Amino acid sequence: MKSMKDWQKEIHEWAVRKEWRGPDAETQRTTGDDHALIVSEVSESLEAFRESNDPLAYWETYSLVTPEGTKFKNLSRDQVVALGGSWSLLPDRLTVRYNGKELEGKPEGVGPELADAIIRILDYAEHVGLDMDLEVERKMAHNEKREIRHGGMHL
Repeated sequence: MKSMKDWQKEIHEWAVRKEWRGPDAETQRTTGDDHALIVSEVSESLEAFRESNDPLAYWETYSLVTPEGTKFKNLSRDQVVALGGSWSLLPDRLTVRYNGKELEGKPEGVGPELADAIIRILDYAEHVGLDMDLEVERKMAHNEKREIRHGGMHL
């Protein structure tokens, strides 16, 4: 199993390779930018929960370009079918096709959005040199010594 430090390195290398983070001014972000992006992923997780009322709900959305050149993003399976696409359930997976091509679904739901938040956190940590294995160990050791419900009022 990979450590968080291993994930940090891999995710950060991916972010640089995909040009989400890199050496030029266009791919540089401030600390505030990084924190805002982390918060936005957590907000998207809440929105996904509000849509489904189920923290385990998972669905996919699809992007396509019509033969006329119209681009669509974040379509549901039913919307793809309404545009002339089709879907079928194979033994190992669901396939959605449009204009003779299988579409790749984008994972949606609480889990995928929380994964995005973790990805952003680990990328930022690697970028600035934090060791999140150490940070989580240090924080949990501190938390273990605290009294029950130490923060006061609970929701």
